Amino acid sequence: MTPYHRLVPATLSVIDAGLVRLRPARPDDAEALLAILAEPGVRRWCPNDAGAVERLAAPAPDDEALLAIEVDGDVVGAVLVGEGRDPARPHGTLRVFIASRWQKRGVGTRALRAVARHLVDVVGHHRVVAEPAAENGAAIRTFGAVGFRPVGVLRRSERGETGGFRDGLLMELIAAELTR
Repeated sequence: MTPYHRLVPATLSVIDAGLVRLRPARPDDAEALLAILAEPGVRRWCPNDAGAVERLAAPAPDDEALLAIEVDGDVVGAVLVGEGRDPARPHGTLRVFIASRWQKRGVGTRALRAVARHLVDVVGHHRVVAEPAAENGAAIRTFGAVGFRPVGVLRRSERGETGGFRDGLLMELIAAELTR
């Protein structure tokens, strides 16, 4: 059986992806990240991600990390990285949010590709999954540009901004399908 890999904080130091730089988020990033999450166009799709930012002051579990996305030294979003806990089904998980003014400029694609590459090449995962809202076409296209493919709909899987449930699109990336 393949060994079960764990996210090691040391493996998630700094990832330089050209236009973007990813690094572990720090407590002093919280204000900028919460402001991004409060933007209407971001809050609509990520109403539940503030908890990850609010946990910055506490030590993260070894299967979860929050990476700040920087462009020219400014924090413009974050990637939430996780791992499945079942050793028989090892995989990485990704969520992303980007400030409205940086959307549709390649920031999300570069950030996701860099982190997916890290999960595959450094951590050793053969599979990475994501679950954008089923009606979030921009996120679906961004994940697709990295090599993620839709594999099913998770009905009423996440609370939306108004508190009701909405469908999520389960997408997965197999290591060999990662666009480099």
